[in-house]
Amino acid sequence: IDVLSNLAYRDGPPHEAFDWLRANRPLFHQTIDDPILVAESWGVTRHADVLAISRDTDHFGNFAGHNLRNDHDTAGVSHLLLKDRPVHTEHRAMTSRRFTPKVVRMFADHYRELAGTMLDRAMAAGDRGDGTASFDVVEHLSVEFPMAAIVELMGTPLDDHDRLLAWSNATISTLDPEYAPTPETRAEALVEMAAYAMEMADARRAEPTDDLATVLVERVDAGDLSVEEYVSYVILLFVAGNETTRNNISWGVHALASNPEQWQLLHRDPERYLDSAVEEVTRWASPVNYMSRTVHTPVEIHGQRLEVGEKVALLYLSLIHI
Repeated sequence: IDVLSNLAYRDGPPHEAFDWLRANRPLFHQTIDDPILVAESWGVTRHADVLAISRDTDHFGNFAGHNLRNDHDTAGVSHLLLKDRPVHTEHRAMTSRRFTPKVVRMFADHYRELAGTMLDRAMAAGDRGDGTASFDVVEHLSVEFPMAAIVELMGTPLDDHDRLLAWSNATISTLDPEYAPTPETRAEALVEMAAYAMEMADARRAEPTDDLATVLVERVDAGDLSVEEYVSYVILLFVAGNETTRNNISWGVHALASNPEQWQLLHRDPERYLDSAVEEVTRWASPVNYMSRTVHTPVEIHGQRLEVGEKVALLYLSLIHI
C-alpha cells in the first residue's frame, strides 16, 4: 500500500487505503519510491495516534524537518515548523494575538468586501452575455485572496502582491513547471524573499506601523528573535498562510458545488451556519496532507519500537472521511 509518495495522490486522496490501514495497520512502515522523498518512513492513520505523537515532544521532534522531502537542510532556515516546545510556543505567541477569532471578526466586513471585489472582477471578465459567467475560482479567488490578506496584515505595498505570490508559489510548488521551471527557482525565490524581509525590517525601524512586520522587528531588536528567525518567520507567513488558505477555499467551493443542498442551507442562514461551515470545510479539505516528526528518543507504538532518526508521517487526510 502506498499512501506516502506523490503519485499516490495523482487521482485524489487514497481513502480506500487509509480505511484499510486504520482498521488493520494503524502504524505502518513504507518504502517510498519517489525521487524527492526519503527512502522509507513510518506512518500513522488514526486520530488518537496523530494527536498523541503531535503532543509527545519527549520522543518526537521537528528538528529534522516537518515533511518527508530528502533535501531537508536547516541552514538559513529557522521557522516555527522546525521548532518544538517551549520555543515553538513562545515564537507562535508573538503573532497569534493577531489571528484570534475576535480579532479576525473585526475585519470580517473588509475581507467580505475584498472577496466580493475579486468575484465581481472575475464575473465581468467571464461574462457570457446571457446573465451568467464562467471563471476559474482557483485562479481568481483562491490564489488571489489569501495573499492579498497577508500583504495587508504584514503592511507591505499592494504593488508587491504579484512578486510575493510568485515567490510563494516557487517555494512550495517545486514540482510544478508553471511555478518552478528550473531546480534553481526555489532557491532563488528564497534568497529574494529573505532580501525583501530585510528591506522590510529597515523600513519598519525607520517608520514603525501597526502591522505584523513591525511586531516581528521589535522582537528582533528586543533580542527575542534572531535575524535568521525573523527572516524565516516572514517567509513562513507569506508562504504557509497563503498555501493553506488557498487549498481551503478551493476545496470549500468544490464541496459546496458538489453538495448543493449544503450550499442552500448555508445560503439561507449564514448567521447560524457560517462558523461551523468554515470548521467543517477545514476538517473535510485538510489543507495539509500530512506532516512528519522524527524520533529523538526510542519509543514503542502499537508494539513496535521506533529508533532514533526514524521518520513518522502524521496522515491528517486519513482522519477526515471516516
